[in-house]
Amino acid sequence: MSKREQLMEELSVKVRMLSQRYAETLEQLKQVSQANDLLREENKLLRQDIDSIKSAKVISLSQDNVKNARQEINQLIRQVDKCIALLNT
Repeated sequence: MSKREQLMEELSVKVRMLSQRYAETLEQLKQVSQANDLLREENKLLRQDIDSIKSAKVISLSQDNVKNARQEINQLIRQVDKCIALLNT
């Protein structure tokens, strides 16, 4: 086998490996995209829940309970922010 043929064979092997890695990366990207879509939908639902909770709490709470409600809402907002941060990474 000549030097040229050997180099062509090595190049061919490397191209096949690169092609395989590309296909694997595309599959991973597809999975991450699907997970991202699910997290976005969950985030949307959580935001709707937060809005509903805010409305319900504002109507039903006395002044003493407002502080506790705000703390709970802030905690929910932090959880949503964590989800958003995960989506952005």
